[in-house]
Amino acid sequence: TRSEKLASPGGAAAQAAQILAAGLGGLAFHLLGLPAAWLSGAVLGAVLWGLTGFAPRPIPRPLADAAMLLAGATMGAGVTPEA
Repeated sequence: TRSEKLASPGGAAAQAAQILAAGLGGLAFHLLGLPAAWLSGAVLGAVLWGLTGFAPRPIPRPLADAAMLLAGATMGAGVTPEA
């Protein structure tokens, strides 16, 4: 059933939790004032979530592509002549 799919290790709820863990990692690094906080913090948050054993199968390709586009645009916006 649909509810079983959402509750399964590869379901939407598990993927949302993985995205939340990445976001919390980015927020933590941002609050600490670390450089590239949203990128490096999100990576660390996702890795730590994966180490818990609750991580789902990979994020669906369209969502991964959108995340890469957003990450690239964010990094590109931070490049200035002064940097």
